[in-house]
Amino acid sequence: MLENATSLNAIAVFEEACNAYGTPYSVLTDHGARFYAMESAKKDSKGYTGFERHVMKNGTRHILTRVGHMQTNGKIERLHDEIQHKLHEFESIMMRKSDPMYLFMRWYNYDRPHMSLNDGETPAEAFERKMAPKGERVIDEQTGEGYDVG
Repeated sequence: MLENATSLNAIAVFEEACNAYGTPYSVLTDHGARFYAMESAKKDSKGYTGFERHVMKNGTRHILTRVGHMQTNGKIERLHDEIQHKLHEFESIMMRKSDPMYLFMRWYNYDRPHMSLNDGETPAEAFERKMAPKGERVIDEQTGEGYDVG
């Protein structure tokens, strides 16, 4: 774990994740100074933090949580808490060619009912239920960008 929450450390973690799992299409962060240059925060000549410039350079879309909408980060923090408390159970499963994090994520998304979802459904079931039908155009509420569901 890194001692300081800095833009350079955020870049290092982003790069480590990209090297391990590939470059993501998008990344979600809060408005912390290490991720996002506020109007009143120190900005370079382009008005971006080092993290913002690095993410853009890699072609990754930077999505910001809404200000004052703690539920978004709360869900991510809850997932991280669950990982810390349960990952050891999956590490103890001695299966060749099985990554403990992969096993954990399969359990978390496909087997474990979530209390915040309808009737204890899993995230995978909720994703399927909420997915727009094929051929429909979906508009991103934050950016106004449109996406065709394929």
